[in-house]
Amino acid sequence: GATEIGSIALDGKVNQDLKVKLLEIPEQGIHSPQGELCIYLDPENPNGSVFEGYYFDDHCKEAMTDDGYYRTGDIAEWIGDSAKGEIQIVGRVSSIVKLSNGKFESLESMDIQVLQALQVELPSVQVCTLEFGGALVAVVCALGDDLKLPKLPVPCIFSKEPFTVQNGMLTPSLKLCRR
Repeated sequence: GATEIGSIALDGKVNQDLKVKLLEIPEQGIHSPQGELCIYLDPENPNGSVFEGYYFDDHCKEAMTDDGYYRTGDIAEWIGDSAKGEIQIVGRVSSIVKLSNGKFESLESMDIQVLQALQVELPSVQVCTLEFGGALVAVVCALGDDLKLPKLPVPCIFSKEPFTVQNGMLTPSLKLCRR
């Protein structure tokens, strides 16, 4: 869900009171079957919309499409037949970076690839992939000594210090700080 909208989907199934679309963003390399998840804000259907706008209108203009859809910032893709309304969230628009070779990459997707290559599970390892000088680099914090180093999909910097708000690796809301 999203604070502005409420519950969008449960187990991948979109709330039937909501009208959704996936908006392509070609300038960020996001093309069908993926797109930014957008929810129509229907003033006539109180079950299908909770959000009326932001306190500061300039935020609202950025978050809305011209045809009345709220842009969630999530990248989603349809699972199977889009008519059944099943989606999977695959990343955030803000985490798509363009590399020096012109290719677009999702930082969250690379985090998952690094974790899979390390063959470990959270919370024993923390991974934060960053764009640095037009390339990807992952910061990896291993909380144990049993880390095997297979071939990794990107160069990695290893640290024994856990990600915290104090060391700048997490935001105050405990999200990865990718800046």
